[in-house]
Order: sequence, then structure tokens, then C-alpha cells
Amino acid sequence: MITSHLQYSALKDANILIVDDEFLIALNLQMLFFDIGARVSIATTLSSAMDVALSDSFRAALLDFRLGRETAEPIAQVLSRRGIPFLFFSAHSIPAPLRTRYPDAPALTKPIGIHSVLSATDELVRSRAA
Repeated sequence: MITSHLQYSALKDANILIVDDEFLIALNLQMLFFDIGARVSIATTLSSAMDVALSDSFRAALLDFRLGRETAEPIAQVLSRRGIPFLFFSAHSIPAPLRTRYPDAPALTKPIGIHSVLSATDELVRSRAA
């Protein structure tokens, strides 16, 4: 599936959190990251994402902004407090106040290409290691 694992070397063995209320999208992303050697936890609801975000250690997280009728803002708050870098990915625009609150969190718009997701996440992991 991926042409070169070397270009995403920071993701090998990295623990990544993927939060998306669409299970098939979360599962596809999980398989994509597994293919390059990352460990992945997925959550499809705000409550399950909060449980995982509070209890596990991650190198980076991908947050779908809209989780049904809720948003990922509480998860972003937890990750930010814990010093875990994250990015937003959504078919909806991220509200300006949230972008201002988390200026280091990239925002990707669905649909997202495979290499865009991997590159952005690789950069997050590298930024945390620096």
C-alpha cells in the first residue's frame, strides 16, 4: 500500500491515537498506520476517546473535529495538557477560536490523501522528539 516506509520513519513503533466517529474511516487509518509499523488506538465516541486520552501514552493523535453531535474539543484540551501533539482532520471547518487556542495543531480537510495524513503525523511525532 505505501511505497516507501522510510519517509515516515518517525512513525515506526509510535503509539498513535485516532478519533473518528466513522468506524470505517478510523479502521482504514488504523490499517494505514499499522502498515508502516505504528501502534494505533482508535476511538469512535467522545467518551471512549476521553478514556483513552486520559489513560494511555501517545506520540501523536488525529482528531476528527465532529463526533456525532459532539466535538473533539475536550480531547484536544486533555492532549494539550499532557503535551501530546495532535492534528484535526474533518470535513467541517475548524472554528477560529479553536484554531487560535491550538495554533500548533494542523487542520486537514477530508477527504485526505494517504501521504498527507502520514506526512502531517510524522511531522507531529518529529516535533515532539525535538
